[in-house]
Amino acid sequence: MRIRIGLACFAIAAAGPAASSVPGDPQSFAPVREAAAAALRGDDGGFLAGPEMPALVERWWVALRRWTGARFDWLGPGAARTLTADVHRLDAELDVVAVPLGRSAFLVSAGKWGFGTLFVLGGAGGRHRTLWSAPGAAPLDRAFRSLESWAPDATVGHCPGRPQCNPLGLGHIGLLPPGAGGRPRFYVQATYRSEMGATVGGQLSIWEWDGAAAHPLMVRDFAYMADQRRPVLVVDGAALTLHVKGDFGHFYACGSCEGRQMKWRFRAGPGGIADLGRESLTPELDFVDALIERMSRGRDTADLSDPAPAAALRRIVLATQSSLGWNLGMISGWRASGPASRRRLCLGTDEGGDILLTIARGPAGPRLLDLRPLAPQTCSGAGANM
Repeated sequence: MRIRIGLACFAIAAAGPAASSVPGDPQSFAPVREAAAAALRGDDGGFLAGPEMPALVERWWVALRRWTGARFDWLGPGAARTLTADVHRLDAELDVVAVPLGRSAFLVSAGKWGFGTLFVLGGAGGRHRTLWSAPGAAPLDRAFRSLESWAPDATVGHCPGRPQCNPLGLGHIGLLPPGAGGRPRFYVQATYRSEMGATVGGQLSIWEWDGAAAHPLMVRDFAYMADQRRPVLVVDGAALTLHVKGDFGHFYACGSCEGRQMKWRFRAGPGGIADLGRESLTPELDFVDALIERMSRGRDTADLSDPAPAAALRRIVLATQSSLGWNLGMISGWRASGPASRRRLCLGTDEGGDILLTIARGPAGPRLLDLRPLAPQTCSGAGANM
């Protein structure tokens, strides 16, 4: 992907009165601008993954942290309310968000071109400085290893503790109820940088601030479709809900399709963070997937299906087995209708064609009652799920 950028992030005077009198105002960032201009000279966008990027990105974020501190020195806590607008006057492509942690500390996240940074700004005596930045002193044990993707080295696909990684970009940040000790807790929902594709990687992390450093309490990586209908993250008090994209075993969704939508819930309780697990939002597709899985293993399906529709589904799957191996290929569209006790699933796949399945749900669980072939593209088109 060709990326043509003018990294004059700090070249324009900051908004507000007498910007040039502010310590660390953008005019003092000439070395950063010059380094960026040198990297861009004659470049076709490939430098974004080049060996010079870690040092360049680190200088870039250091300059931003210095400028952000100067804004808080000048404007006080009110700078948090105007920070996004002020930064957009520097560069419309640079996003910065700040939320208060208490005791003159602010959590700040910034991002541009898929690269991001996360830091805490603290004030004392009217002066603000960076107290902590991710990954900072975060433990590098297995549970928190993916936090290394905040490091500048991630820009070239290498992290200190992993052979490969991608940088993290700005997502959403916010406060959660404090823990048992009363310390502030916050969440960060970020996205791994990707130059192409609509299905992208995300990361949810939850942290506790002790006044000097942020300590990770939980980290989860996931996938989502960039243009999905549901928000990636919903936070309601102590409850957090991710809407993520999962995988099927015997058919699959295209990269720009929502596919297997799942709800992943967490709770920030007084005693810690609870992972409440995932719940599928595509139960009819899950049932068909489970039925094919049972067939692929040569196991009996009598508890899941009447004999005739099971035999019909088996014939459809076996017709594709030589090339795909018990896989119906990519979903072309699907629709589910009817009451919960008797659902009708219109399912189209590129190898299995379009079929209409009738699924009953009783005390013993779902059961396939009927399967009928349909004309091509019956299950796709306007209003269909993908």
